[in-house]
Amino acid sequence: MTGDSTKMRLVITNGSSGVHAIQGILGDDSTVLAWEDVLHDGPVPFRPSLKEQSEVRIGFLSSWADDMGSLTPDAVRERFEQRDECLNRSGNFDEIVLWFDHDLYDQLQLIQVGWALERLAESIVTPASHIITYVHYADYLNAEQASKMKTAFDKRLVLEEQSLSYLSSRWLDFTSPVPLRLSEALKCHSNQFAFVSPALHRLCQEYPSVDRRITRNEYQILCALDGIPSMQPGKLFSTCQGMEQVAYLGDWSFWQVLSRMTSATDPLVTVAGRSAFVFPREPFPDPKFSQQNLSVSDLGREILLGSAVWSRPEYWVGGVRIAEDADWRWNEAEKKFGNHTVQ
Repeated sequence: MTGDSTKMRLVITNGSSGVHAIQGILGDDSTVLAWEDVLHDGPVPFRPSLKEQSEVRIGFLSSWADDMGSLTPDAVRERFEQRDECLNRSGNFDEIVLWFDHDLYDQLQLIQVGWALERLAESIVTPASHIITYVHYADYLNAEQASKMKTAFDKRLVLEEQSLSYLSSRWLDFTSPVPLRLSEALKCHSNQFAFVSPALHRLCQEYPSVDRRITRNEYQILCALDGIPSMQPGKLFSTCQGMEQVAYLGDWSFWQVLSRMTSATDPLVTVAGRSAFVFPREPFPDPKFSQQNLSVSDLGREILLGSAVWSRPEYWVGGVRIAEDADWRWNEAEKKFGNHTVQ
């Protein structure tokens, strides 16, 4: 989307579902831009410009192309380039509306957009009438919530410069190469952006825990499978979603977690009759995917009991690489990080 500046309002939201829901309320009077990035997955190290930041994400998401089948690296690049071009032209609009869900997926997008807009304001001249507004919305954006969404939109708030500074600071916390800034960010509450701090707290729980050395998502998967012969992927996904206070993880991100748990040298989850988890393929539904039977491995049970430690694969949370030589862990009781790397 390049953005039609003859429509004098630009609404920035999460993804295609948010776009459709918002267009159903605002009609054709607004340009609606989907940010569309699963920032809680893969590397997001700090880069000084949106273009450079997008290059990192394009590289990572393109690596998913083989698994997703319908996604190509060229399509990923085109989507990001069109998105960033639209944002770079946002100064031509009289109003920019930031409208995101209350979950982690959306709140990470919100802080990136706030950072990008603050950077953009340093280099462009905007009309005197130009304002940035924020819709405080404590729910999910979908067409079934049209009345609730319209009420929230009518109550949107005009953001001051310090509001963007708050979002920008949280982006720097998220993209820092060490997580210590992230734990400090939990203390920086904002009445205006009330969902940011809880979302970042949930992100902290996707670091290995100080005790079992697995993430909350991994723990929930093991708990859901423990004590039963097996479970198929769709049921497992919905079961784990039910364990969240604010569900944020899309199904494809969930499959990535499962893949990590089944394909490790010492897997925590096994797939009956297969050596690794199989991703869904078009045409849907894909029986090879949906009929997989997943079970807890012996190691997975030992980890639940606290009697074993997983030699986990390397992965990223924001700007932090987590590996044997960068063994950051989250202490939920004390709400702080510790570096457990063996020197």
